[in-house]
Amino acid sequence: MISSLKKMTSILAMAVVFITGANAVALGGAVRGPQSAIYKLPGRMVDTMYVTFFGGEKAEVGVIGDGVTNLDLYVYDSQGNLVNWDDGSSDLCYVKWSPRFTAVYTIQVINRGSVYNVYKIVTN
Repeated sequence: MISSLKKMTSILAMAVVFITGANAVALGGAVRGPQSAIYKLPGRMVDTMYVTFFGGEKAEVGVIGDGVTNLDLYVYDSQGNLVNWDDGSSDLCYVKWSPRFTAVYTIQVINRGSVYNVYKIVTN
């Protein structure tokens, strides 16, 4: 319960940064600034997206699902190495890491359920 609340708080804080238009360079994160999108992911399918993050700064990705299925979040560096992941048993996911250099990262969201999940993904 406490870890779910911590995840939710971190994800919501990232959403506030996106909505208020806070300066992404000062916060680190994605080169294009905070990003947010909503997707409808069918059951047992994978969404893949590519985001360039600044090196030497904190990078964060959060996912908030609709509560129907379990979602997992995986982040890979430009060499295909797994950087961080959240494969908990809910559809709230949150990862953070510090990229060593500015590069494109592959973000995958996997729907472990048998029906679709509408989720929001947010980056700093």
